[in-house]
Amino acid sequence: MKRSTHAPHHLILTLSLIAVVAAGCGQPRPVRLRSPGDPTDVGLDTPRVLSPRDRWVLDQTTTVTIAPPRDAQTVHLEVALDEGFQLALDRKVAPVERGEPVDITLDAVLEPGDTIHLRTCGVREDGTRTDWQTATLVVALATPSFIDETSSSVVAEGDAPSFSWTPVSGAAAYDVEVLGDSAGAAPVYAAHVDPSSTTRTIDGKLPPGDYRVRVRSVRESTQGEWSEPRAFRVVPPPCAVIEPRDGEDVRDRSPLLRWKSGIAGASVFELDIVEIDERGNSGRRIVRRVDAAPEADGSRTVRIPDDLQTGSRYAVRVRELAAEGQAPREWSAPTTFTVLLHRLDPAAVVPIVVDAASHATSPAVSTDGSLLAYVESPLDESSPAEPLFGSKIEPRRKLRLLERTASGDRPAFRELAGAHVIFPGVRDIEGAVCHPAWGVSESRDPVLLLSSALCEPGSFPSETRGALFRLRRLADRQLNLRPYSFRVSILHPTVALHGDNRRIYFEAQNLACDSSPASAVIGEIWSMTDSGADLRLHGLGHAPVISPDGTRLAYMAPGTNGPEIRVRPSTSGGRPGRTIVAADDPTQRFRGLCWSPRGTHLAFARDAGSGFDVILVEVDTGIETPITGAASDDVDPAFLPDALAPHGFAGIIFASTRGNGGWNLYYAEAPGQSG
Repeated sequence: MKRSTHAPHHLILTLSLIAVVAAGCGQPRPVRLRSPGDPTDVGLDTPRVLSPRDRWVLDQTTTVTIAPPRDAQTVHLEVALDEGFQLALDRKVAPVERGEPVDITLDAVLEPGDTIHLRTCGVREDGTRTDWQTATLVVALATPSFIDETSSSVVAEGDAPSFSWTPVSGAAAYDVEVLGDSAGAAPVYAAHVDPSSTTRTIDGKLPPGDYRVRVRSVRESTQGEWSEPRAFRVVPPPCAVIEPRDGEDVRDRSPLLRWKSGIAGASVFELDIVEIDERGNSGRRIVRRVDAAPEADGSRTVRIPDDLQTGSRYAVRVRELAAEGQAPREWSAPTTFTVLLHRLDPAAVVPIVVDAASHATSPAVSTDGSLLAYVESPLDESSPAEPLFGSKIEPRRKLRLLERTASGDRPAFRELAGAHVIFPGVRDIEGAVCHPAWGVSESRDPVLLLSSALCEPGSFPSETRGALFRLRRLADRQLNLRPYSFRVSILHPTVALHGDNRRIYFEAQNLACDSSPASAVIGEIWSMTDSGADLRLHGLGHAPVISPDGTRLAYMAPGTNGPEIRVRPSTSGGRPGRTIVAADDPTQRFRGLCWSPRGTHLAFARDAGSGFDVILVEVDTGIETPITGAASDDVDPAFLPDALAPHGFAGIIFASTRGNGGWNLYYAEAPGQSG
């Protein structure tokens, strides 16, 4: 037989042979090679091979065990490559002691694929022996086994799983196959691996499902047995958080969370938010279920639904919610972020209306964000940002109307060319307008309200009557206004012209015949229908504003330690509302209250002793976020609507003394709108 040129493998064969001589008879009996399945191990009349049976596995089979017959003193064993035992590999004689199996070392040179022949006989003390008994074995490669620590039972779709196994001596290569989980499934992946490596990365893309991987050793035409299969599962990849970025500082207590999902149709997710202290220990945990449909780019976006603590660090992760009976999905990698107090960089404020020749105050933005109204007054006016009360009436205030232009991410407005205001039957009304306010009519057209002090021809400014004007339509750039006239000062009109509450709300002084002396200082809150009928008193207070849905009324009122901002149902009459913001110092002053487009926030200006700053407050929680903090006075905030923004607004337009010292309009982006 032609031998292989590969380096030989020296193996140790250990044999246990016991000679058997028939009881009461001096003649030897023939030896019969028995199967390891026979029930008796020792004491038989013939020797019996216990192992191996039909395969000799390199580097694994190290012992040939034979049950010897009784009275045998020695056994002879020969190993050859041919049935005639002419190509002998080794010959050994092994003594037998007390009928127990004995170990005999046999050196032989074997190659994978060889067929070897064994023959053995028992010899008694007088030299008589049994007949030779023969057996045939095939030299086989060992079967590799997987190393559990090197692979995972769950693999994300798109990842390339790797599997490692124990090396096999004499192997010239390895075959690796991946099969589906069902019995008899054809391989979905196959590879022939060089023997220098015992690790294989499955570089084919496997769709989600259950799989089995197996490996066997190969040398020339000889193939080992397949290993026990290793089961693994391919699952869609876990979610990946896009925003906030890991390690980012966010300036929103309900920050935007955006992520990618590995499951295209997934719409229900779990959020896991953990507060992390300065030592890295986990604190308060928030787990929430959220619905999030895919956007155009496939990402999902929600607001983290719980208010986070300013100055705290958090870790957030997200996963798809598994269906009932399914294994839970993998969590995304955690993303950490820190919640900081929002204070706008003064350099980031965008000028909207800056005019060196006049003041610009009282901005009001239409509900669709396309129109901006404000009050213009000359530079020599002493208090252009103050409301009109009695003798403080300035007869030179005018209404200006701008339209928004498409100029990128930051807003820009231009004069509405040719627009002019028509005040039916009233002279010089343009000279005293203030506090414009926008609403939406039943036909979804913009509605503009103006409060004004009307001066009779030839009268002094103190002899006035109040009026409200409503924009009827905006056609051919002509503003047709409808007047509502009163004999008192009218301030801060607000409109709810949709839903069940189609009323106009405003502040007046001494409109009621039985008004208390306090109303001359505090003011009265009134409402009426769109037609001017059904006048109702809603109690005392300043600067009433109706929520966009017409259900809640916010206003300012005196509190124990200074002014307060309160909210109550619009139908609650004069009953006191719930306090949202309360001053902690009687010297504090509040100005310019307004609702956000979705009714989630209020904006106002507060002077705590160093000038007015614009403050954003969440109505449901009372959580405040400063928007400005410059040395200037910042008042009269107005939200700039944006339906795609987190809370329905992109930022806030306000009047400020920054810049040239006069009053001008500026824009500040809302918290959480950018990184």
